Amino acid sequence: LPGAPLRAKFSQVANSVRRQKKFANLIGGLSGVSKDENAHGSNTKKAATGKPPEAQRAGTAEGSSKVPAKTSQRDDKASQARAAVVNPADLKDAAFGPENLLEKLMRMSSPGIDATSGKPLEHTASNDAKVYNGFPGAKEMLDVITSAQVDLDRIKKNVASRVRTLEKELRAEETSKDEELDALEEHSKSLFESFHRLDGRVTRVGHTAARIGDRLERADAQRQQAKEAINTLENLIAFGRATSGKDMAALPPLFANENNVAEAAPEAQKLKAFAEALANSVELSKGDPTVTTLGGDSDPEAENILKLDRALVNLQEYCNDLENRLLNRFDQASDARDRETMAACAKTLIEFNGGASLMQRYVATRPMFIDPDVMATDIKTATKDDSGIGLKTLYRKIVSTMNVEARQIAEVFPSPTDVMQLFVQRVLEQRVQLVLDHVMQAIHYGESSVDNGVDNDDVADATKYVRTVATCYQYTEELAKELKALGCGDLDVVGIAQSLFADTREQQGNAEINCLLLTFAEEKQESHRANPGSETDELAGLIDNKVLHNFMRASSEAAGRVKLVQSDPAARASVAQRMVEVLCQETSNYLQEALVVRRARVEAASQTGDNEYFMGAIKGYLLSIRETGEAMQSLRDHIVSSLAPLLTEQSQEASFCGKVLLLLYG
Repeated sequence: LPGAPLRAKFSQVANSVRRQKKFANLIGGLSGVSKDENAHGSNTKKAATGKPPEAQRAGTAEGSSKVPAKTSQRDDKASQARAAVVNPADLKDAAFGPENLLEKLMRMSSPGIDATSGKPLEHTASNDAKVYNGFPGAKEMLDVITSAQVDLDRIKKNVASRVRTLEKELRAEETSKDEELDALEEHSKSLFESFHRLDGRVTRVGHTAARIGDRLERADAQRQQAKEAINTLENLIAFGRATSGKDMAALPPLFANENNVAEAAPEAQKLKAFAEALANSVELSKGDPTVTTLGGDSDPEAENILKLDRALVNLQEYCNDLENRLLNRFDQASDARDRETMAACAKTLIEFNGGASLMQRYVATRPMFIDPDVMATDIKTATKDDSGIGLKTLYRKIVSTMNVEARQIAEVFPSPTDVMQLFVQRVLEQRVQLVLDHVMQAIHYGESSVDNGVDNDDVADATKYVRTVATCYQYTEELAKELKALGCGDLDVVGIAQSLFADTREQQGNAEINCLLLTFAEEKQESHRANPGSETDELAGLIDNKVLHNFMRASSEAAGRVKLVQSDPAARASVAQRMVEVLCQETSNYLQEALVVRRARVEAASQTGDNEYFMGAIKGYLLSIRETGEAMQSLRDHIVSSLAPLLTEQSQEASFCGKVLLLLYG
């Protein structure tokens, strides 16, 4: 190949290797060459070639532009040469070095064949010169590489010397640190032993201090008890000397000062309990023969007993007066809507005697219980119609009022549940009971009508009565559940509401039976008016299914009311049993009357000798028999669906129901 293009390609390869920092791998795999050493290699090459790298690259570009032919072939060979120079596999060769690299380069640039003999040239000075002539710049490249190898050897020696020095310093430092660590371990052991001894001493001191503290606490408790006993005796003596429980001048400041009511109330209660216990012990000692009896009235012990009795009387009077003062203060605060003062009085009274009197007084003074206008409005609202809407409206008003009262009670009383129990019970037993009494009176259905069965011939009044009872019971039970939700503790609010209907519940059986009888009689009269006729008419003796249907419908309504009102299973079954008897008896009578009429027509027709008329009578009789069977089946289905469930809880009534059904089937 020509020399100039080859030199240009080699320069391009060398520059690429230098830029990519692969030159260090090429000369032995060392990557720690400093920048100064790289600069030294560059300056050496510049001196050998006489041109800077930039000029060489420019020359390379010029040489490339001047060779238009065979450019691709030379580029391929140059790429092969560049790949051979930087081939990493060559680095694994132990004999790889500057001479071998140069030899490779020369072999790539010159065939190395003798022109005369045609054999490969030997490596002699003259032959190498020939080869160098074929690869200009190879000698300079060898010098650069050799110089770089010398510098690397020198750096390697310096690094090895520095490493040995650092190893010596490290060993010396480790020896020094080991000695210091041993000394620290010894010192730590002594410190731990000292801490252990100190901990033992602290524990012993703590135990001693705890024992001393327990003794001091017991001593302080005994001192406090002695102090309280002295104060109790002094207060008891003061009450014994006072002329009455209202003699504030003779009482201790704790009881005489009006501002100390909160502190005086529990102390007075405690003093009263102590005086009562002391008086009881004196009474017991009088009956004990082992105790020396007291002397006459001049005996000091007898005088002390009299003072004790006087003190007990004065204490009772003082407690009563204190309770009245607190109640009056509470009422004044209630009128002024001062809930803070109300709460303070309530707390004092509850701590004093449980607060029962205050709770009862608070509930009893509510406007709904003492204001005549409120009670009159309640009655007017509840009785304004017969549908129960007025009663339901009143109950909603009561719930709204109780919600407001419940919030105030929660703010004032420490135990609002106890107050709400009294309040709700009073609402049901007074306010609701009063309203229910007027509602029952407003329906104009007297007790004589109920007790005497069918004496009252007004079916409208009878129906209104039983329906009003059921409506009132339902709404009142709903009211009780809503009041229960306001926070009444374990108070049986629903049970109280049910007790309001105790008398009405006892009369319900007679009222429902009476209503059924009147309804059936009314239905038969309506059917007779709608179908008038004589014994000879075709309609005579006809069974009206509408009558039986309305009768059973009224029975179903009655069963629903009985199930609602009668909470006792035995009472509910008893009423249901009577209803079954009435249904069977009245239905049987109605059907028998129709059959009797039809049979009489058959007998009359048989005596006339008119066969057509006789066959018509027979046909009507058979029709009545079929209608009777259908009616009995309907009655049976009605009893099973409506009345039998009320009898299942009582074996006797259930057995009776079974007999009735068997009778209907037969």
